[in-house]
Amino acid sequence: MGTGLFHSAYAGYARGRGISEDEALARLAGAGFSLVEASVEDLDRAGAEALAGRYARAGIALETVHGFYELPDGQRPDAERAVDRIAALGAKNFLIVPGRAAAPEQKDETARRIAEELDRLCDYAARRDVAVLVENFSDPMRPYSSVADLLVLFERVPGLWYNYDSGNFAFLDEDETAVIPLLAPRIRHVHLKDLGEAIPPETPGGRRDFMTAVPGTGRIDVETALSRLEAAGYRGDMIVEENRVRSDAELADFAEGAAESVKRFRTRYPGLFR
Repeated sequence: MGTGLFHSAYAGYARGRGISEDEALARLAGAGFSLVEASVEDLDRAGAEALAGRYARAGIALETVHGFYELPDGQRPDAERAVDRIAALGAKNFLIVPGRAAAPEQKDETARRIAEELDRLCDYAARRDVAVLVENFSDPMRPYSSVADLLVLFERVPGLWYNYDSGNFAFLDEDETAVIPLLAPRIRHVHLKDLGEAIPPETPGGRRDFMTAVPGTGRIDVETALSRLEAAGYRGDMIVEENRVRSDAELADFAEGAAESVKRFRTRYPGLFR
């Protein structure tokens, strides 16, 4: 399996250490990272071919692209165009955040419509050798946030894959490891994310949020998650994801700490990281 970082972390590492992006990529590739995940917006800002080429020259492959699309509101054609770009770049995965309900009473209907649109999108992407994934995005108005939501969605969409994010369940006070044995056959990709100190919501009832922690040093039970992924037979790729950081210097520290954590995890979970 390969491991990597988000494009934002590679770019933040360069700024935080005061070096060029090419030097940053060379250093982090030397530390063991071989993959990058980018957003559709990253491709737009940097130029898709230029961004992918810069990483490729450092020996880092663009493996996954993520994006936000309101599928119930008619944005499936936009998502299909994103699939075409991803296929042209040689990336393997399209991680989509596919919409949210406008009100609690609309959640069930929105879930049904999202499933229908995802089913069509998966068929479109499969013909281009791109896998469509969702994750448990931490917003109760998105009808795929809880374990129960995910089980319903995957039953409705046979061609859909799962990006397991070890940190997102904490936003909804759910066990981050419980879903692994339930959805193991659908797990195609992993975001290894740990969370540090809580950030108070700006308004009563606001969404919970947390600062970033290097994997294995925060509030998420990363070790149990990795152990269960290994036991479930997962042998795919893994992106170490940052959450909130205060500065580029902090993001650079995170990238270096993540590299050290991955080295340690390779020793502890040889089946997972072989």
